[in-house]
Amino acid sequence: MLHPVYPSLWKLNYVLAYAKVDGLFMPLDATSDLLPYNMLPKRCLNYSGQVLDSEGTFKVLMTPKNKSSKRIYYDLVLDENMTLSGKINYKDIDYAAYNFRLGYQDYLSEQDYVENLMHKYNGLTVTDYRIENIKELDKPIAEKYDGEIEDVILLIDNQAYINMFLYEQINENPFSTITIWHCRKECLL
Repeated sequence: MLHPVYPSLWKLNYVLAYAKVDGLFMPLDATSDLLPYNMLPKRCLNYSGQVLDSEGTFKVLMTPKNKSSKRIYYDLVLDENMTLSGKINYKDIDYAAYNFRLGYQDYLSEQDYVENLMHKYNGLTVTDYRIENIKELDKPIAEKYDGEIEDVILLIDNQAYINMFLYEQINENPFSTITIWHCRKECLL
């Protein structure tokens, strides 16, 4: 990151192309075939950069234009066996869609992905799966599936308890000492 008070030539360590479109600055990076033209790889999002062109030099902000988001919609019905059944929809936007595409390309087929999904999420049985916009990089990814979820309802004293984050729970501390150390180490380089 270029510090505004302590500039350094050694921190200019990545090169991007840029274009002026209707008077607006648009940085371009072609190192990932899964990113749309209007997004940069995460390694480029370091607050600011320096543009060098025939007209001179100026500083630009290297921050995302849009927020990345992952939205989950459940439309489920609870039956007498304490099984949830219905529709589950995921919508991944911007960097969340990019991260999904990175992981999805490791699977041999859609069926392979669904089988891994059912293995990963205990109690989930998928009966109908659809995915939209996996190839259209500038659109959000929509996963839609029908299914059943077992063994997620706790029945205590005739009252049913559901964890609202069925499969989206954070089970490990994302700010562990090791993660912080790696971040500090990368930032110091």
